[in-house]
Amino acid sequence: MKSQFQKTQARLKAAAVSDADSLLLRKFLEHEVGLDVASCQKTAKGDEPQGASIDVTALKERYEILRVLKQNEFLESKAPVPVVESVDLLNLSPVEKSKERQYEEIDLMGESVQQSQLDEAMKQVERMRQQMKEGAEQTEELQRRFTEREEQQETLRRQLEEKNKLLQERAQEMQNQQSETEAEWNQRWEKQSELVASLQQQESKREGQEERQQKEQEQELGRLNELKRELESRVRELSQLLDAGVKQRENEQQAAAQHLAEIEQEKVELDEQLRQAQETVASATGIEDQLEGKVTAALEAQRSELEAAKAENVRLHEQLKTLQDTSTPASSASEVQTEDAQTIESLRAEISSLESLLETRESDSKELQQEIATMKEQQVKKVQDDASNDRTADATLMQELERVKMESAEHVHEMQALQKKLRAAEERLTKANSESECTNSLVEALKEDTSRLADQVAQYELKQAASEKELSALTDVKCQLEEQQELDREARVAMEKQLVEERAYWTSKLEGLITDSDAATTKTETLEAELREKQKQVTKMAASQTSMTTEMMELQKQLSGMREDLAMAAEGLEAHATKAETNERRFIQSEKEVAELKNQLEEMREKHHGNFEMLRREKESELERVQKEHRTLTAEKKELSREKDELQSLCQSLERELTSVRKHEGELEASLSDQTFQVGNLSVDLAETKKSLSDRMAHATRLQTENMGMAGKLAEQVALIESALRDAAHGKAAQKDMEVQVQTAKADVQCMKQSEAQAKQDVENLRLEMCKQEDRFQKEREEAKQALQHAVGNEKLSFKREVERLEAESKHKSKLALQAVLEKEKEIARLSTRLGVVEEDVRSGDADNRKILEFAQLQAKREAEAREQAAEMQALSDQLEEAQRELQELRDNKRRHAEELTAMLQNQRRDGVNMEYLKNVVVQYMSFRPGSSQQARLIPVLTTLLQFTAADTKEIKHATRRGNSWTSWGTSDTSLDYKPIVGGI
Repeated sequence: MKSQFQKTQARLKAAAVSDADSLLLRKFLEHEVGLDVASCQKTAKGDEPQGASIDVTALKERYEILRVLKQNEFLESKAPVPVVESVDLLNLSPVEKSKERQYEEIDLMGESVQQSQLDEAMKQVERMRQQMKEGAEQTEELQRRFTEREEQQETLRRQLEEKNKLLQERAQEMQNQQSETEAEWNQRWEKQSELVASLQQQESKREGQEERQQKEQEQELGRLNELKRELESRVRELSQLLDAGVKQRENEQQAAAQHLAEIEQEKVELDEQLRQAQETVASATGIEDQLEGKVTAALEAQRSELEAAKAENVRLHEQLKTLQDTSTPASSASEVQTEDAQTIESLRAEISSLESLLETRESDSKELQQEIATMKEQQVKKVQDDASNDRTADATLMQELERVKMESAEHVHEMQALQKKLRAAEERLTKANSESECTNSLVEALKEDTSRLADQVAQYELKQAASEKELSALTDVKCQLEEQQELDREARVAMEKQLVEERAYWTSKLEGLITDSDAATTKTETLEAELREKQKQVTKMAASQTSMTTEMMELQKQLSGMREDLAMAAEGLEAHATKAETNERRFIQSEKEVAELKNQLEEMREKHHGNFEMLRREKESELERVQKEHRTLTAEKKELSREKDELQSLCQSLERELTSVRKHEGELEASLSDQTFQVGNLSVDLAETKKSLSDRMAHATRLQTENMGMAGKLAEQVALIESALRDAAHGKAAQKDMEVQVQTAKADVQCMKQSEAQAKQDVENLRLEMCKQEDRFQKEREEAKQALQHAVGNEKLSFKREVERLEAESKHKSKLALQAVLEKEKEIARLSTRLGVVEEDVRSGDADNRKILEFAQLQAKREAEAREQAAEMQALSDQLEEAQRELQELRDNKRRHAEELTAMLQNQRRDGVNMEYLKNVVVQYMSFRPGSSQQARLIPVLTTLLQFTAADTKEIKHATRRGNSWTSWGTSDTSLDYKPIVGGI
């Protein structure tokens, strides 16, 4: 608004100046030339300029008429005219005249010359008007462009301000988000540290339990291996017995076949002698029928047993295939599956052996069938002869059949045991598959978390790209502003050149008009007045132009200030962007670590939830109490952290005040050093004057004693002495003034020191309060730790008791298992000696063996669970070590970042130092004698200006103590560790 108002004022001034110029020209034409301009108004539009109101043709006609009348009057008068010199007008001309010319008012050049001069003058006037109009149009065009550019700059400025505001808001949001994430991270970290401590305690307990369980399991494994070997030996013996029974059956079947042949022969004979021996034939036929029924029943039972064995063999093959298919994806799941694979391999070996036995039996049965077919023919012949032998053979066959049934029942029992083993292996495989599914679900959850984190990272990268685009747009806008400013400067330079050219042109034209109008000598004074007025106007125009240039300079300054502000804002935004990127990276890393730790902890909780569920129920009350205490402690910690933040803000404000006070103190010390330097110079001058005065006094006394006639000279010397005394008195007065100033400065410095001491005391008090609060918080934390340790100790004792109870139970169960195994071995020995024991004894023996197998299965499960727990504990210990290592790395990074931040703050403080003032202080420090009090006074000033660290001040003090000469700076003391001077502060 101000610039537009100034533009309108400048336009109004230019319009007023052009109006005044037109009025002066009209007055000149009306009063001096005698033209009636009012009667020469334009009536129709011609070739004249559009803005003019005077008709040029009418003006020319009127001027011709006046010229003719004046010429006639001149011819009629015929009077001599004195010579007229155009002194003032020629002096105004820029062209130097070689000699003065005299003009007489006679018609020497004729009408044609005057007419041509008038025509040229009128043309020049028209040209001047046209040029003035063109100049006005150009100035309007330039002003219009200037206003457009200013409007563009205003819009760009507003856009930049809006973007700055948006960027500041975004930076504030990022800072708020960062603070929130840091608070969340701290809370999560505290929770994780507590969980890690509890897990460590649990791990220490579990390790003891696992060691004991491993020892017991190793003992039980040894016992089970012995039992397994015994069972294998028994299976071998049974297989041998089965082979022997099969051979006996073959022999008996051959004998039976022979008997059947004999019987058939006897039947033929009896058919012939039916009448004679019907009773013998009837008995023989009954015996035959009985024998055939028994043989067929035995063969059918054997065939059914073989078919059942085949079906079981096929089913076992199918189960083995399914186990192989299921065990291949889960073979690498855990060590339990490896043990299952071993058991499966042993089962395969047993099944292969059983298959071989079945094949041998099938082959034997086929051979028996063939032999029976052959023997039937022979038995028909020998039935009658060997009837008595057949009875005994039948009894033996029945006994052998019963023995074969017993062996087949034992074989069935063994197959059932193998089936149970296969079922147990299938259950283990199902458990392993469920665990692998759990791990797969966890892996999928981790993948989802990683994808979510990747999406967040992509969003942050998009935000960063948008901010970079905005920064690039801002830089482009800056470049455009600079280009526009350069164009404005060029346009301004062109306008100035054009104004200079127009001014020169108009001055030349005015001088031509003045030289051409030398005939009007009587009107010189008016022309001089008009020229003076023109000069005043020109000066006014120059003043207005200077004001415009000053305004333009102010605008340039404002633009430069805006540029600097934009540059500072861009730098701040870049710094905030870099900080936000680093914080985002740290936040992403921390979130990843937290997610990993959470997943690990969740896995640990899921795995150990079943083992510690009973203990959690018992200790819920204690845990709630501990949690309440922890909540109160966290609340107190938050309050203490809030108070700590407030105290830190107070400390920062006090430190700022201290820095300002120190700066002021440094300035006062610098001024004091300057004044002391001046006082020293004055004291030196005073000493020199005193010395010269004493010399003069001595010389005067000597002259007075030697020659009393030198009174005049002595009087002069006395006058000189008096003047010197006056100078000394003035010097003393100045010295007193300087001393008073020094005293006042010292008093100011003392006041500043007192204020600084008070501030330091306040800071010390605040630090003491902080230390007290930290000690109190530490005590409360230690008390909480002791309470937690006490609770953990109680839980350890309860765990130990539970472990001892479980160990006692396991020992008791193992003893019972051993007793049962010994009893079963005795029963097996007794059954082996007594072949004719009934099937119920065998079945009872099978039940005992089943119990033993169940105990073995339970023991194998326990061993697998113990191994899984050991692997999990090892993984947890590795994770704990990794977490501790990452913690240490984070602490190191935090310490390094704190050091970098302090260095950056020192550099920022150094950036605001006035280099001229620093130069003066350094020059004064180097001008003083090394080790002097002046240098010692300037050291605090340099420390505040250059932000020296404690190590730097210590090194400077050590250097000042080493010596009082400049050579002390170059001593060859190898024990000192000097730092190289880094270029650029």
